[in-house]
Amino acid sequence: MGTNLLHLSSPSLVFLIIAISGLFGHTTKAIPNFLDRECEPENKTSTNATYQANLNILLSLLASNSTAPNGFYNLSIGSEAPNIVYGLFLCRGDVRFDICQDCVAAARENLLKYCPKKKVGTAYYDECMLRFSNEYIFSTVTVDVGIALWDELSVPRNDFKQAVVETVNQTAAQAASGSAKKFATKEAKLTQINETLYTLAQCTPDLSSADCWNCLQICIPSLHMQNKGSRVLYPSCTVRFELYPFYFGSLTAPAPAPAFPPPPVAVHAPPPSRPTSGEQRISTALMAILVPITVSALLFTAFPPPS
Repeated sequence: MGTNLLHLSSPSLVFLIIAISGLFGHTTKAIPNFLDRECEPENKTSTNATYQANLNILLSLLASNSTAPNGFYNLSIGSEAPNIVYGLFLCRGDVRFDICQDCVAAARENLLKYCPKKKVGTAYYDECMLRFSNEYIFSTVTVDVGIALWDELSVPRNDFKQAVVETVNQTAAQAASGSAKKFATKEAKLTQINETLYTLAQCTPDLSSADCWNCLQICIPSLHMQNKGSRVLYPSCTVRFELYPFYFGSLTAPAPAPAFPPPPVAVHAPPPSRPTSGEQRISTALMAILVPITVSALLFTAFPPPS
């Protein structure tokens, strides 16, 4: 009836079709950018075999659920202490499902390798964060230990610091009161230095808006606001700014009137011995000492006209 049938009788033709189908069907895994990890001290290891078995199951289940719609998933394994283990992952709000999946898989392997027999562990990547604990961590702000990263190059201008403070706080307010993802980005044109400021704030979606806001307000004072870029990461939230686009596109619309008006932000001085690598471990205990001493009220105003 006029139908053309293709008979795969030629070995070379069969090979060509297999090669083409393999080419189109091949996918490569994204290599996530590792930042840091936190494991419990050596004197807090767990020799509980049941707990370790539950931890292995939990990390595997987290990795298998890394295509969750909002890039977040939490669960617990075990029925009671000391065998119960809690875990969650959070992918950056702008990354694709496949990138999230590859990142969570890498974080799982990282924690299994470098945090063996630990009761608590957290792995930080550019694209995701994965953590586990023997204590309840869901819907709870955790800011006991975090990390700060920054660009070694600085912008020694007061108007730059003022713009960072204002924009980062606006982004934090939008993340806290915005979408279910608890994620926001914002851009600001810095005409005085002919640059664009890119900012990001994110909390784990299981936090309330008030808890998300409070968590981000703990992050912000540890930013190095006169450097060209800086970020602070805690298990429950993160905030970052750069002078280059580090996320996929402008993802959030202009924010409505923030539900949490940005208060004056305390900016503390750099640590006495600043790490040359641009990395610093921070804790809220340290901040509790530094912030009251060095707090200064900053007025959130636009840049003054160029002189």
